[in-house]
Amino acid sequence: MFTHSAPLDTSFSMHDCRATGLRIERGALIFTFEDGVWACAGSAVNPGEKTIRTGRADVRLDGFTAEETELAYFRELRFFGWKAAELRKHLTLEALERCVNSGRWELEFKDAFSAGCAYLFRGLVWQKRRPYLMEFELSVEASGMTCFWDALRPECEW
Repeated sequence: MFTHSAPLDTSFSMHDCRATGLRIERGALIFTFEDGVWACAGSAVNPGEKTIRTGRADVRLDGFTAEETELAYFRELRFFGWKAAELRKHLTLEALERCVNSGRWELEFKDAFSAGCAYLFRGLVWQKRRPYLMEFELSVEASGMTCFWDALRPECEW
């Protein structure tokens, strides 16, 4: 298990971080970041002047409801090399869990928004075959978000 935990507020950022694991256990949705997340400069967890990475980290959304969770990804349709349309496709949590945990997909988080118990994440789906990346939006209702990590890595600065 991890030695540190703190609410995922302004102390951390998942921007440009890739989730390589996903699990659902005891009413929580948990993302695993093998390369860690960013500990923001001047925060309670990182009082230094530079934003640095944590070691391997888990981000846990507690009290989430699968019924109120929606994932969409966007896939381009090309006609003779030209972008003809962009399809919005929906995916179940179970299918997302399979894609991420099998290594087919990694989720790179770009933006995170929250209002009360509602969270909206936007980012990129990375995969090993064409199309190599797609945009995604994940909407989750949860009671809170917590980051778990072991150590800060001062050699990995932003």
